[in-house]
Amino acid sequence: SELLQRAVAPDMQEVAQALARKRNWDIVPDEATSLQLLGIDTQVPARYRFLSSGPSTEYHILGTRLEFMHRKQQRTSIDDSFAATLVQALHALGEGAVTENERNHLASLRSCREYDRIVKNTRSVTSWVHEEIKRIAETAREVADS
Repeated sequence: SELLQRAVAPDMQEVAQALARKRNWDIVPDEATSLQLLGIDTQVPARYRFLSSGPSTEYHILGTRLEFMHRKQQRTSIDDSFAATLVQALHALGEGAVTENERNHLASLRSCREYDRIVKNTRSVTSWVHEEIKRIAETAREVADS
């Protein structure tokens, strides 16, 4: 950073995506990392963990841990990175535990048209997660109509 006149950590999601692209891995943030990336958890994490179709491995970048944890392809196979992150975040929050504030926040991150596409692309996820995504899409639609 020229302003701070020192090295600052890069965007770890971009670093993870670049490493995955280079190694031809499918990745998705784990549950805790998803909450942070979507702005639900505002604490700066000491580590970023991604589920990966590649091997488990770890990097240290300017004092921050970047972990890739091998998982079955099923957990990393949603093509839309935002949708995959959303699914992981909902798993982290838990069934029946998504608050109205969290739902409103998530609805504000994409347009209702994008959420309609996300609903279609996540039909194969756990049923309660898909139902919650539909509620978020409806919230986005209500905001757009008002």
